[in-house]
Amino acid sequence: MNNTNRLFNYKGYNIPIHWSDEDSCYWSKLEIQDIFDKTKSDVYLMEGDTIIEFLKDAKDVIDNYIEICKEK
Repeated sequence: MNNTNRLFNYKGYNIPIHWSDEDSCYWSKLEIQDIFDKTKSDVYLMEGDTIIEFLKDAKDVIDNYIEICKEK
């Protein structure tokens, strides 16, 4: 069973936190619209066996996305 009961906001990005009973992990899928081409979007997946691992992965994903945008 997958359920969402939390939302994590990091640097303006709202990341839903899901729990997967099947995989015994926290996970999320975040679709972010491309800031240069509004017809495109990127999908990012994040996960962690613990909430601490999940939050670290989520922060890393957002930080990496921001760095990529700075390079464009």
